[in-house]
Amino acid sequence: MVSNKDYFIKHYNSLVQGFKSSGDFSEINCKKEKIKWPKTSGVYVIWKGDYSSFKNLVYVGMTGKFKRVNDKSVVFNSGSFNKRKGRWMPYRFCESAKDGESRFEFRYGPKKRKVSEQGKIKYRLDAYDKRISYSLLKIHCFHVSKDHREYTPELLEKEILTKYFKCFDNLPPANNEI
Repeated sequence: MVSNKDYFIKHYNSLVQGFKSSGDFSEINCKKEKIKWPKTSGVYVIWKGDYSSFKNLVYVGMTGKFKRVNDKSVVFNSGSFNKRKGRWMPYRFCESAKDGESRFEFRYGPKKRKVSEQGKIKYRLDAYDKRISYSLLKIHCFHVSKDHREYTPELLEKEILTKYFKCFDNLPPANNEI
């Protein structure tokens, strides 16, 4: 019988291979510098170190979604990976000189519940519970445009998070919901 951890990693790796084979996947090996994000939409998966163990998965997120504008029209918004750098809830990519000793860290576990309150303290050293140096991060980007043959960004994000939840009865540590 296949263990839950083996099942999850096998499923995840099959997604990676499928997206690689169609040219819709990129991997970012972070350094102590600003992240160079793809200018496309899709799903990003943040790993601490290597991605052979489910224990190293930190966060699964998405950008880009479909939205109804009227009775006859649905549009795909302009969300893209490179807009992730401006977030501070529920995580933050610290790239500003104002971050001081937290610069080039991925931080999560915000101290405040409200976005507006967290925004006021986001540069403080104690603003988040957890921190990971960029040098330890690997980010997988699954490129999902409005014309993707099989997935929307939301469907792929939910698939990965649901498999994780069903295998481990939990979510990656920086995710708060499915």
